[in-house]
Amino acid sequence: MTRKIYSGRVNRVVSIPLKACQIRRKRRLFRMVLKRVTYTSGPARPSLKLSEALEYVISVKRAENLRERTLKDYREYFERFVDWLAERYPDITRADQVGAKMIRGYVEYLRGERSLSPYTVNVRLRIIKAVYNALRKDDIIAKDPARSVRLLRTDEKPVDNLTEDELAALLNAPDCRLYSQFRDKVAMFVALDTGLRVRELFSLELDDLDLASHSITLPAKKSKSRKTRILPLSTDTVRLVLELIAENKEQFPRARHLFLSDNGNQYRADSWRKRLHFYRDRARIRKPLSPHLLRKHFLITYLRNGGDLFTAQRIMGHADLSTTRRYWDSTADEMKERHQRYSPIARLRRK
Repeated sequence: MTRKIYSGRVNRVVSIPLKACQIRRKRRLFRMVLKRVTYTSGPARPSLKLSEALEYVISVKRAENLRERTLKDYREYFERFVDWLAERYPDITRADQVGAKMIRGYVEYLRGERSLSPYTVNVRLRIIKAVYNALRKDDIIAKDPARSVRLLRTDEKPVDNLTEDELAALLNAPDCRLYSQFRDKVAMFVALDTGLRVRELFSLELDDLDLASHSITLPAKKSKSRKTRILPLSTDTVRLVLELIAENKEQFPRARHLFLSDNGNQYRADSWRKRLHFYRDRARIRKPLSPHLLRKHFLITYLRNGGDLFTAQRIMGHADLSTTRRYWDSTADEMKERHQRYSPIARLRRK
């Protein structure tokens, strides 16, 4: 590309070649000018109320096929933010009036007055960031106020795990003469044998079980990762599951789910979570106990006994291998043992 100029002395055209960097600079300036013209001459952005902005984003996310439970979290956590704004900033009613300072103030409120952990605060902050990111992408707002608000830094927690004695005490805590407690014991066995998430566990139906091949096929629609997972089962777990199915058919012949309430409906994850506290107290376990701890116990035990990370990732349904790796936390005794086995100095001493 060249540009033409006329010399001052003669009417002679001189061609001066433009460098590539000059061409790129001109194009960049042209795009900036074009963008300004588009924004100033185009139709005005709609100024949505906070409630209208939330409904808009939920419709967008529903079109992206997010699960209803995720959309419920969007609504719940963003509405809590809106309620806080109404109390602290009553004049702020529209999405484009919110600033980064207000969002940071909400974070400070959650950490200070509500005493929430950094992990919990980050869950709520991610929802706010996702809402404003969606609004900015669709040009509903000119600037994303949440973009400059960073997630809280969190300390890496040591991974809790049950000892063998605690695990044995927990599995012996239910009174198997009672249907409800026998069902809870079977749920513990399946959770510890497969690493299923609690909602995946209690969504299991009889059609998902292939007990002849000692496995569960978790369909993609029930899996958090949206991928079908094949989960092997141990012989002891299969025996207990068969016993539970036989009882279910006798009491509730039309039931489709594996885990049922006392009236034959699908068993709720929240109910089992509460009953685990009861069994923890009966087993005299002092550490916190939750369905997620049983999932972690499966993964930690699997890895420490020689299971490979890639197979563990597939069983657990982790989208990223780094999530699976985080649970590999050797104890002090294990580190000493491996150090004695593999340290170059220790190997010299054995020669």
